[in-house]
Amino acid sequence: KVLTLISHLDGNLLKIESRPIPHKPDNYAFWIDLDLTETPENLIDILRKNVQNLRVVGRYDAGKNCI
Repeated sequence: KVLTLISHLDGNLLKIESRPIPHKPDNYAFWIDLDLTETPENLIDILRKNVQNLRVVGRYDAGKNCI
């Protein structure tokens, strides 16, 4: 469902990794890297409404320092 949302909003998925969630059998967390240069600013808000937990670990603007 989340990948479909990213695709429909023209997000560019650069990388995806899954990690098991400790003490929760058969549950996984997904780490994704997105290129949002051509994506609506509200993509993060849209994703937040469609997942149980969303954390933005970092944001990098092209040619600038980490925000």
